[in-house]
Amino acid sequence: MTASAAVDKAQLESYATGIPVADELGEFPPRWCKALGQGHSVEWLLGEGDLYPIGQDWGTKKADAYQLVLLGVQAYCPKREVVVKAELRELGAY
Repeated sequence: MTASAAVDKAQLESYATGIPVADELGEFPPRWCKALGQGHSVEWLLGEGDLYPIGQDWGTKKADAYQLVLLGVQAYCPKREVVVKAELRELGAY
């Protein structure tokens, strides 16, 4: 399943009126994977890492952002999935 198909299937509340342009949304997962590979956390990604999934005319609710990070990791760097899931469990987001 492609990343955009996974986002569509997840039916995130933030994208009820339409999923952001694939090019815009697709920029985030490789950057998340790179940062995770450097030892950063999901909280860092969505905070001081300035990698929160948002565009010029679209945004993502925090709960959906957590799920979006997980979907991106599953598609782009699945070896990081275990660590991301563990962190999301600690945050009560998974």
